[in-house]
Amino acid sequence: MEVDLTQMKGRLITFAVAAALACALATGVAAADTTEIDVQVEEDGDAVWTVTTETALETEDERQGFQRIADDADRQANLAEDTRAQFAAFAERAGEHVDREMTVSDGSASASLDDDVGTTVVEFTWSGFGVVDEGSVTAGDVFEGGLSLDEGTTFTVHAPAGYVVADADAPEADVGESSVAWTGPVDFEDDVSITFAEADADDEGLPGFTAAVAAIAFAAFAAGRRVTR
Repeated sequence: MEVDLTQMKGRLITFAVAAALACALATGVAAADTTEIDVQVEEDGDAVWTVTTETALETEDERQGFQRIADDADRQANLAEDTRAQFAAFAERAGEHVDREMTVSDGSASASLDDDVGTTVVEFTWSGFGVVDEGSVTAGDVFEGGLSLDEGTTFTVHAPAGYVVADADAPEADVGESSVAWTGPVDFEDDVSITFAEADADDEGLPGFTAAVAAIAFAAFAAGRRVTR
């Protein structure tokens, strides 16, 4: 079945993630029980995506099937390239929609088996994911039209190092100091916009400054006690 991606706008992200996970789970085992999608935004607007799936393997055939993936570097390389290609197609169309060049590169994948749980980790870099503007990075225009996540799926967008969440228009999200997260089931059609700004240098230096003041105050207090004795 063909999907007209040009008509899906922001809902493309659902298609892209689903397609990537379909590749990740093309292992002959059951569907993933949990999926974690972490987007680490960088200060230049690029973002490193990490998609981690965990699957409970209930039969010996499933365990052996997953072990074959974990032992096969070529199949993991194919998984990485298939995932990169799926997201690259989405990024190209999203870039055309928002009039910004976007590329997806540096795909990698790994698989491991721990007792009865199979884990796949797929990672890639999305260039041009956010917009940089004098000390801030804004992301979210690729989600125009909303977001849809199944139960058992978490989606977290992390601030660049040294940045905090300055503003977040993110329906149904848990907005923290340096991240914005959704936990499925989530399904909304509102637009998303997240702005990260450089943390206040004064705030960053406050703990050390406070400690220094406290040390001076304590020294003065101790000296005063010695004088009065």
